[in-house]
Amino acid sequence: MYRRMFPLRQYQIVANVLMVLATLWFIGTFVANMCICIPVDSFWHRLEPGRCLDFNLFFLVNGIIEILIDAAILILPIWVVQTLHMPLKTKVLVMGIFLLGGLYVKSLTVPQAKHAIS
Repeated sequence: MYRRMFPLRQYQIVANVLMVLATLWFIGTFVANMCICIPVDSFWHRLEPGRCLDFNLFFLVNGIIEILIDAAILILPIWVVQTLHMPLKTKVLVMGIFLLGGLYVKSLTVPQAKHAIS
């Protein structure tokens, strides 16, 4: 949606890079989740011989990188809105509308962080 809204060349490049990065991160995380234990059967049967990644560290790093990707996507339209020729008050309101997506990100990450700490 953002790519259609802002047809600037630089913006398109950054949006495409973020899209590819998010897709590759999803694929990599999906594969890592499938292979978190080698052999896979040792995930369910802990007494079986095999080795597993550190679950806590894996999901912590995964969560941090996903938050960074979400923040980059969230901030992406802000620098374009700053260049628009409109009154400052209108710019701030438009930026606020775009940043409302941050409430969604925060609503997901805060409960997860509280759960991870406890």
